Parts: sequence; structure tokens; C-alpha cells
Amino acid sequence: MTHSLERMAAGFALGYVVLFASLLAFTTDGPDPTLPAKEEMARAVSEGTAMRASALLGFAAALSFAGFTVCLALMLMRQGDQLGAALTATAGGVSAAVDAVSAAALVVAVEAAGRGLSADVFAAFGDLHTGALLLQLAPVGIVLLLAWRVKLGRLVSWLGVVVGVGCIVGTGAAMSQDFDRGPLGIGVFMWFIGLPVWLIVTSVVLVRRSRRTAEPSVVASASA
Repeated sequence: MTHSLERMAAGFALGYVVLFASLLAFTTDGPDPTLPAKEEMARAVSEGTAMRASALLGFAAALSFAGFTVCLALMLMRQGDQLGAALTATAGGVSAAVDAVSAAALVVAVEAAGRGLSADVFAAFGDLHTGALLLQLAPVGIVLLLAWRVKLGRLVSWLGVVVGVGCIVGTGAAMSQDFDRGPLGIGVFMWFIGLPVWLIVTSVVLVRRSRRTAEPSVVASASA
């Protein structure tokens, strides 16, 4: 059970990376908050399928990350760290819930464009999508900051601190500016680069740890 939990966590982590990489395939056809509302609305009509796919893949990736946080919480419970487990599970749940709002807002924005509603309605849901997407990075950053409690090694711990702080700071910086009319800066960098890199490194460490814990069991069985 011990090593299977580690491998499950690694599977969820890599699942997020795969889903996120698939999401990037639709990014060029997805929403562009820097465009005027009417121009972006016209794109939503012609490229609505790609935007819906972007929303679906983004939400699927968020669910995979939530599964990863549940595994981390179970590891912390196994170590007797009830507070860390509760905080990690809560942050993962909040992240998935906020991403659900973001994905739903994008789908509604596309529907609004397809039904010929006003550009203001479309822009409002588009801004909700972008704002929720940025807010999601804050609880993700909290998960990464808490990951050191799982004792996965210095590399994972320090990389998690750097990326976690970057996610939180990036969210605050992006939300403090007119994010629907300018670059999103460090928040997007952490979302596109930092988080996937951390998850890949963490999954490698988890798989290696599961193998080390499995080896004594194999030796004990052979001796018996």
C-alpha cells in the first residue's frame, strides 16, 4: 500500500503534465484577453470548438492535480501530520473548485458569442475565466509550499518553495493590474513552466521512493 500510494501520486502528477501539454495545443486558438471584446467575440464564434476543448482539458488537468494533492495528504496522514494533510487537501480542493469556475466561464463566454449576445456579456465571462484561472494559482502555490512536509528531499522541497512563492506572488501581481489588457507575467511563467517542471521532478522522486520501499518487502518475502 505504501509504494502504491507513491506511484499513484506520480501518476496523477504526470497526468496533469500530459493534460496540460495537450491544453497548450489549443492555446493559440483559445481566448486572448489582450484583444478588444468584439474582435475576441468574433474569434470565439469561429474557434469555439478549440476554446471548449481548452476549458475541458484545463478542468481535467485541475482534477488530476487535485488527485495528486489527495495522495500527498494521505502521505502526510501516514506520517502523523494531520494539520499538513488537512491544509494540503483543502488547498487542492480549492484549486479544483476555482478552476471549475474558470472553465465554466469560458464555455459560457463561447455560448454568449455564438448566440449573438452583447460584447459586454461576453467580456464579463471572459474576465471571470481569466481571473479565476489566475486565482487558482494561489492554492496551487500553497500545495507546493506544503510539499516539504512530505519529506521528498531537498530538490523537491526547495524547488517547490521557489515555484510556490512564484505562483502566489504572480497571482497577486496579475490581479492587481488590468489583466485583461496586458501580459500576465510571472503568473503565466509559473503556470506554464514552473508547475510542470516541479511535478515531473516530484514524480521521479516518488517513483524512486516507491521502489526503495518495495525492495525490503521483496527481500522479506524471499527470505520467508
